[in-house]
Amino acid sequence: MNFLKKIAPFLSTALSFGGPVGAIAGKAISAALGATVDVSNPQDLAAAVAGATPEQVAAIQQAEQQFQVQMKQLDIQTLHDSGNDVQLSLILR
Repeated sequence: MNFLKKIAPFLSTALSFGGPVGAIAGKAISAALGATVDVSNPQDLAAAVAGATPEQVAAIQQAEQQFQVQMKQLDIQTLHDSGNDVQLSLILR
């Protein structure tokens, strides 16, 4: 999962949260890989990402950008801390 965290930190973080945001992230990663990957199984996900072709890596990075746009539309804010870890938080209005 470290490789996923490097190429798609927001998607990786969302997966770790689970729930609806994690499901959106999982679908995005699975679609980018062009295969049905059990994103709820860390070993399967790690193997799929580690074996990704350069085209699949580019697709994951594009999915990362689209995910960020989608989260903004849903009023989910992205925050960075000093350790470069990504956190997502729902903005309550």
